[in-house]
Amino acid sequence: MFKLAINQIIRNCFIRFAKEFRQGKKDAFELIMVLAIGHIYGCYNPKQWADYLGIKPDKIYQQINQWSLYKLKRTLLQMMVSVAAQNIQQIRTKSRATQSRANLTLAIDDSVIDRAGNRLRCTWSWYSGRWKTVVTGQNLLGIILTINGKPLP
Repeated sequence: MFKLAINQIIRNCFIRFAKEFRQGKKDAFELIMVLAIGHIYGCYNPKQWADYLGIKPDKIYQQINQWSLYKLKRTLLQMMVSVAAQNIQQIRTKSRATQSRANLTLAIDDSVIDRAGNRLRCTWSWYSGRWKTVVTGQNLLGIILTINGKPLP
């Protein structure tokens, strides 16, 4: 049964990323390997990968810091959206009681990072709950979907 589940995950990823595989993109192969191995060993974030591999998390985070913002955004969207969609589809086929026990929650955090500089781009006036007033800064929106206690950013 375990082997069948892994084969299903890999097949779904190949279908989803068929265009990238046909074009021979390295990112698609890396992503499919991370997803498959992550599901096998239960590694869903860089800290869990570092613990499993027995290395310091700093090494993984240093590598991720070298990625461009475009690559990081693209990788997260491809990986997390497909994982979330798979899990939600599985839960939707179950009974209402099972859906309730899945603890599906969506948390949205709207935060303002205070910026005092006049030459910074993308600053605007935002209401800050921390300061209880309007401040100049950058507004960040964080969205986390939690399914069965597993967070998916």
